Amino acid sequence: MDKNGNFEGFDIVMGNPPYIQLRELSTGKYYDENNKFYEIAKGNRMNLFQLFMPLAFDIVKKNCFVSLIVQNSFLQEVTCNNIRKHIFDNYQIMQIDSFPERDNVHKRVFENAKVSVCIVSCKKIKKEEHNFNFKIWEERQLLNHSHIKYSKNEIINNYNYKIPLFNVNLKKIYNKILFSIKNKELINLDVFSGEINMTIHKKYFNKNKKNNLLIKGAQVLRYHISNKPSQGIVNYINLNQLKKKYNIKGRLEHHKNKRIVMQRITGVDSKIRLIMTYIDKNIFCANSVNYIIESPNYSLKYILAILNSKMFNFYFKMFSTNTNITISVDTSKLEKEIDILVYKLYNLTKEEIKIIENETI
Repeated sequence: MDKNGNFEGFDIVMGNPPYIQLRELSTGKYYDENNKFYEIAKGNRMNLFQLFMPLAFDIVKKNCFVSLIVQNSFLQEVTCNNIRKHIFDNYQIMQIDSFPERDNVHKRVFENAKVSVCIVSCKKIKKEEHNFNFKIWEERQLLNHSHIKYSKNEIINNYNYKIPLFNVNLKKIYNKILFSIKNKELINLDVFSGEINMTIHKKYFNKNKKNNLLIKGAQVLRYHISNKPSQGIVNYINLNQLKKKYNIKGRLEHHKNKRIVMQRITGVDSKIRLIMTYIDKNIFCANSVNYIIESPNYSLKYILAILNSKMFNFYFKMFSTNTNITISVDTSKLEKEIDILVYKLYNLTKEEIKIIENETI
């Protein structure tokens, strides 16, 4: 309060806002899209915690402090782009502590919640440039961690407002790869979600092998499709019955193409994050997988080799906090040869290769 009893703001705001996707709430009941905080925080598949972040800065005094524990998705995911940009552009980040572990009940932050989180600590002051500490903790007991310093301009200019899960050695390798990519001709790949909805289209599923095979996420392994998935059973689609109900157009027509199919991104703390294989024409994909269709602009098998390589897995995991199922498989001699070729493509040294190997084994 000021001398006249008017509220000026709090000296410090600390909180653990709820983690609920807005699409799971009744529109208008818990939030107002016309609210000023919504415009700052909005994003695809928006989470309720994103609304609490601008609110915290609104009720704290200038030059005072905000510390919130939020989902790890704040660090990198597209849905948090607006709120990350707002914080970097208007406030000073002092420290971020990330806790990626979500599976081990004895190590994750919340025993009863399978979620990766981070603690974001800021000061309500605008600085054109500043450094902040970023720590990645292995467990909630705060026993083991990696530590790196980032600058505001580094995050904005090099990483497009994303905060990568680096340590010092990984950062050097990543920047080398990034520089190499900038000097190569890039291919734009369109990635689609599986065309068969596991709920809506379930009545067309059957076990008749004479029908079209349906690929689910649990069947996708590195370089092959499992006929004994770890979850569920192998299903087929009766295309004739499907045609009677739906116009086979748009994504439903993609079954006519050869494709790369992939699991819907594995756990954030998994060694191998990208798990993909190649499928032929006339196979359907469930919405538990993503896929890339063939194109005259590139070879699907060439793209598959790059995306399944350890180096690209390393590159990807630095900037993704998405989570989903994990399936581990043995690598073949061919995979090792592909890894070697990809390492050569990006001019990595033996020492750098060793670090990547340790990150993906």
